[in-house]
Amino acid sequence: MAQVIFNNRINMVTTAATPSVDGYTIGYDIDGVIKQKDSAGVVTPLFSSSSQNLIQTLNLGNDSGIYSIMMGTATSIYSSNSTGRIRLDYNGSILINATSSTGTSSIALSNSGINIYNSTQSNYGSFILSGSTYSVEIGSATNSVLFNQTKDSASILHKNNGALISTVNVLEIGSSYDNDNAENKAFLHLNSKGAYTNIGVKNSVVIGGTGLTASVSSTVYLGNNVNINNAYTLPNTDGTSNQYLRTAGDGTITWASVVATTAPLNEVLAVGNNSESYSIILGTGTSLRSGNGGSALYLDSETNTGKILISSDGLIKAKSYIEVDNSTIAISATSGTITIGDLKGLQYSANYSATFVNNSLVTKQYVDSQLGNVFSTYKTAYVDLSKGSDTTGAVDRPDKPFKTIDKAIFGLTSSYTPVSGDPVLVYLRKGLYIDTAYLYNYVNFYCEPDVIFSQNGFTDVKGAVNTSIFGYARFVGTDASLIPLDVTKSSNINFEFSRIENQNVVLKVTNIIGTSNVNMKGDYISCKADAANAILIGSNLGDVDVYSNVKINVVEKIKSAYNTIKVSEKFNGTLEVNTPLVECDSDFNISGPQIGFQHALLVKSASASVRINADLLESSSTNGGGINSAVYINAGTVSIFGNISGGECPGLYLGDSATANVSVTGDIISRKESIINESNNTHFKVNNSFIKTEGLGTSTYSIHINAGSMSSTYLYNTRIYNTLENSGAILMTSTSSRFGIYNSTAYMVGTSSGNFIYCAGTVSVGMHNTRSNKDNSDNVEDHFTPSGFIYDQNLYLGDF
Repeated sequence: MAQVIFNNRINMVTTAATPSVDGYTIGYDIDGVIKQKDSAGVVTPLFSSSSQNLIQTLNLGNDSGIYSIMMGTATSIYSSNSTGRIRLDYNGSILINATSSTGTSSIALSNSGINIYNSTQSNYGSFILSGSTYSVEIGSATNSVLFNQTKDSASILHKNNGALISTVNVLEIGSSYDNDNAENKAFLHLNSKGAYTNIGVKNSVVIGGTGLTASVSSTVYLGNNVNINNAYTLPNTDGTSNQYLRTAGDGTITWASVVATTAPLNEVLAVGNNSESYSIILGTGTSLRSGNGGSALYLDSETNTGKILISSDGLIKAKSYIEVDNSTIAISATSGTITIGDLKGLQYSANYSATFVNNSLVTKQYVDSQLGNVFSTYKTAYVDLSKGSDTTGAVDRPDKPFKTIDKAIFGLTSSYTPVSGDPVLVYLRKGLYIDTAYLYNYVNFYCEPDVIFSQNGFTDVKGAVNTSIFGYARFVGTDASLIPLDVTKSSNINFEFSRIENQNVVLKVTNIIGTSNVNMKGDYISCKADAANAILIGSNLGDVDVYSNVKINVVEKIKSAYNTIKVSEKFNGTLEVNTPLVECDSDFNISGPQIGFQHALLVKSASASVRINADLLESSSTNGGGINSAVYINAGTVSIFGNISGGECPGLYLGDSATANVSVTGDIISRKESIINESNNTHFKVNNSFIKTEGLGTSTYSIHINAGSMSSTYLYNTRIYNTLENSGAILMTSTSSRFGIYNSTAYMVGTSSGNFIYCAGTVSVGMHNTRSNKDNSDNVEDHFTPSGFIYDQNLYLGDF
C-alpha cells in the first residue's frame, strides 16, 4: 500500500497511517520536513542528504513567519521579466528604479529627503522633498511647471528651455517677517516679474507687471496695464490734479479735466429736494408757480419788499388771492366758503366790538347786544372733565365748558331763572365722574355716550325737583357709595341711562313728604349689593310712609345678588316693571346665600299696587333658608305677567301679614314647592299656568296651602306636575280657607301612594272640569254637585 498526503501537514508518527507490507506513507510532518513512514512504522526524512533551492523552498511555503529576509551587500530585488529593481543600500538610501531604452524612472528614499525622478532621452521631471532644507521642489528640464519651496518662500514657476528667459515665477508666496513675534507677515506675488515686498509689509498682493514693489500693507498692486472684462483698459500713469477718468466708449480710458457746467433745477431736484438748513432765495420780482396754471406765490409782490401775494392768476389778481404786507391782509375771491375744523367759525382773539366799524365782521354777542337779546335760546352749560375750566366756563359756549357739574349749574342758575316752559340744560361730555350730581328744579341733564359715574350719582337731596336726565350715562360702581338715582323728595324725575353695574342700591325712592313720580328707562341693570336691595321702593326699614309712582323699563334684564326689587312696608303708590327678566342670584356676591334675602320680587306693603311684566327667576345655587323664594308677597295688590322660577328656593311664597290680592299669569316652577300659601287674608289666583316641582321642599307637594279662613286660592286652566315618585299635587294643612280649581289637570309620578289633594282633616273644595291620575284623600269633599273632579289613573301629562 502506498499513500501520499498533499496540502496539509500532519504528525507522521501518530497521525499518518502505517502502510501494509512494502508500502509507504509520504507527507509533510508538522515540522515542515517531508518524511516517509514504512510498514514497520519507521519515520525517516526524505532528501536528508541533499539541499533544495529557493524555488523548491518557496514551493513548499512562502511565509517567513517571524523571520526577516536579509539581502547581501550591493544586492537587489528584480524581476527576470523586466529591468525594475529595488536596492536597499544605494549610497545609504533605498532606490526603486526601472530603466529601459526610452527612459528611466526612480524613487530614492534617504534620511535627508525623497527624490522622485523620471527622464526620457531629452527631458526629465523630478519631485524633491528635503527634510534638511525645509523645501519641496518640482522640476523639469523642458517646458513644464516647477514647484519650489524653501523655509522662506514657496514658488510655482514655468520653464521653457526654448525661450531666452526660460523660467518665469508665476506664483510666489513668502515671508516679509521683520522679527515682530506678535504677527506672522506674508506676501503674495502673482505672475509679477521681479516683484518684491518690503520687510514688514503685510496683507498686500502684487499682481502682474514687472519690477513692482509692495511698500504699503493691505494694498493690492496691479501690473503696468489693467484691463477689465476685455471692455476697457485703465491708464498706466496718473493724471494731473483734479482730473477724472473718462471713457471714449470704445474701451479707451483716459484722464480728462473737469469742465464746469450748471445743471438745470429739475436735475438738481431729481437728485434731492431737501434743502435742510439752507434757505431758498428767490430773485427780485420772481415767484414760485405751477406749470399747470397761473397760480403763483410772490415774496415781493410788485417788487415791494415785505409784500406777499398768493394768487390763483398771478399779478393780475382778477380771481381769488391773499395779499399780506407789514400792516394789512387783503382777501379777495369771486365767491367764498370758510371751513373750520373745530366747527366754531372764525373767532376774534379778544372783544373788539367797541371798535367795530361799517363793514366789520361782527360776533353773535355784538348782534345780541345791539338787538336787546330778543332771541330766546335753550340755555346750556357744557361740562368737560379734560378740557373744561370753572374759571373760564361760560353758558351757551361749547368752546368754553365747565370743569365740574356744580359750577355748570351755578353758571346757569346765577344768570337765568329756569321755569317749567323754559328749563336749562347741563350737557355732560364723556369722562369719568366721581362727584355727586345734585338735582335742581327745571335743570335737566344730557349725558353723552361714555359718560361714566363711578362713585356718586344723581340725587334730589337739596329739594324737590322737576327734572330729566337724558342720554347714555353708565354707572359702574367701584365702591359701595354709588347710588345712580336717590329720590328723597316729592320730585318728578325722568331718568334715562345706558347700563348700571353697581355695588350698592340702584334706585332708592324713600321720600317721606309728598308724592314722587319716577320714570326710569335703560338697557341693563346688575347689582352686587351685599345683603341689600337693588331697587328699593319705600323706606329701608318700612317704618315710615312713602308715596310714589314708579315705572321702570329695562331692555335686557335686572339682576341682583339679593332682593332685586323690594317694595317695603308703608309704601303707598304704584310700581310697574317692564323687562324680559328679573333675576336674583346670590352667587353674584362673595357673601353667597343669605337667609331671608334671596328674592327676585319682595312686596310687603298693603297699600302698594305692583304690576310686573317680566319673568322672575331665583337662580342661586343654594337656598339660604327662611322665606327665600323667587317671589315673596305678604301684602298689596300684585299682578305678575310672566313665568316664576324658584330653582333651589320655592317659586311663589305668600306670607301672613296684611291684606293681599295676587294674580299670576304664567308658569310657576321650582325644585322645591312651586307655591306656598300661608296667608290669612290673601286672595290668590293663578291663570294659564304650568305648575311643576321636583318635590324636594319641606313639603313634597307642588302646592302647599296653609291659609286662614279669610284667604282664598283659585287655580284656573292649570297643569300641575310633580316628578317626585309617589307624591301628590296639593297639600292643605288648613281646613278653613277657600280653594277652587277649574279646567285643570294634574299628574304625579308613581302609583303606590300620593293624592291629588291631601288634608288630614275635613276640607271642602270646589273643583270643576278637573282630572288627575291620583285621587283625593278621604277627607276632601267637593262641594260642587255633581263633582267636577275626575280620577283617571291612566292620565299622563308630559313634563313640559
